[in-house]
Formats: sequence, structure tokens, C-alpha cells
Amino acid sequence: MDTSAELLSFILLGALLLLVIICLCLTLRKHKKILVALISLILIGYFLYFTFYSTIEKQVHERAYNALLVYLEQKHPNIEFIIESKLLEPGVDAGSFFVYPNHFPEIGVQLKRQRDGSFKQVASTSRIETSHQEDIWKTLYFSLDDGNLIDENIPVITKLDSWIKDDLTVFALLVNDKPTIATFTYKVSGYGLYDVKYGNIGEYVMTTHDNLTFLLIDERYEGDSFKIVDDDKSYIYHSAEDKGKLIVLE
Repeated sequence: MDTSAELLSFILLGALLLLVIICLCLTLRKHKKILVALISLILIGYFLYFTFYSTIEKQVHERAYNALLVYLEQKHPNIEFIIESKLLEPGVDAGSFFVYPNHFPEIGVQLKRQRDGSFKQVASTSRIETSHQEDIWKTLYFSLDDGNLIDENIPVITKLDSWIKDDLTVFALLVNDKPTIATFTYKVSGYGLYDVKYGNIGEYVMTTHDNLTFLLIDERYEGDSFKIVDDDKSYIYHSAEDKGKLIVLE
């Protein structure tokens, strides 16, 4: 018995069978031979199931693993995967696996085999550290991929710069080579994505939040200068050192 949940299920099953036995005793008390035979079958079946449950679960898990290999090969023939829980371990449901793409093993999904033999994504999983305020930009991997975390289209995200003031957290990024500004709100109780703005390769991107304007000039911008006017705020680009940095216009 590996988990308290499994132990609880056996206790509930035992309680249900006890109720069945009581009902049989009340209805078949005049037919003792039949009653004894039925009770014996129930107790023997329960004992055998309890005894061989772990073996049955391991066999179910092994068959599910082999089916998962076929499923991944058919659905994603061009990707290699890292599969955790190949063997049934304590705390792991039979037929449940954590799957990570080999080309980006930091994020993946939990797949669970269904009764009809198919696999369903029941959760996403990550090895990326996002508990600190300066790391929450990494959660964009889950926000930008439309829930498909194990295909070839996982976004390529590079952090360039950041600006943090109280709960307002702004990041200058490259997302699939595009200059991008991502704005988050952060509190001890949690964080949320407020906005993501994209620019074109070789140009700039700008966004506004809480009366502040944030500007990111792509490092591949080829011009010598330009001027941006946003309401009452203006910025004149005049230095290559400004490229790839998060500029704040107050």
C-alpha cells in the first residue's frame, strides 16, 4: 500500500462489503449454506484484491507507459521526450506520467491514460524557478503557448532588462526574436500578468502603465536617431547604449 489515499479506498471498500454482508445476513438467514458461500466468496475476493493490488497497478502502469511511447511517437514524431515515473512510485497514480520535451526540459505536462486508452493532459509542470519577483517573466512560457507545452513551438524567451517598483514589475524581453515588454503585478500572495506588448524585429516597442511609459529599442535597430512622443512625454534616441534596455519615461 503506497499512499494514504489507496488505504482509504480499501477501508471504504471494506465498509461497503461489510454493509453488503449485513444485508445478506438479513435476507438469507434461513439459507445458511448459501449465505456462508456468498460471504466466503466476498471475503476471499477482497483478500485477493488487497493482496495483489500493487502488482495489478504496476502492470497497468507498465502497459500505460508502452502506450504512451506509441502515443508520443504518433503525435510528435520529430520530438524526443524525457518521461518521469516510468516505474510506479509512491504518490504516483497508475497510468500518470510527467513528460518533458528533450529540447526544452524545463517545462512539460502531466499525461494521464483514460479508460478508453487515450491520454489526457491533466496538469502542466515546470522545473523553472518563479518564486522570486525577478523571475516571474518565466511564467510567460505557460501564457504564450496555448496550453501545448510539449510541441516544437515552445516560445524562445530571453530576458534583457527589468524594472521593479513595489508590486509593479516590468520586463524587457526577446520573445521569438521580437522585442517585447511584459508587465506584471506582484504581491506576496501571488502575481498576475497585466499586459504583453510586441514590437517588430529591428524596431522598438512601447507600453504604458500607472502613468509610466516603458520603451524598449531592439538591439538590431539600425537608425542613428529617432524621436518618440507619447502624450506629454517624449524620448529622443541618440545613443547605442540605450538599445536592449528598458527605458522609463515618467
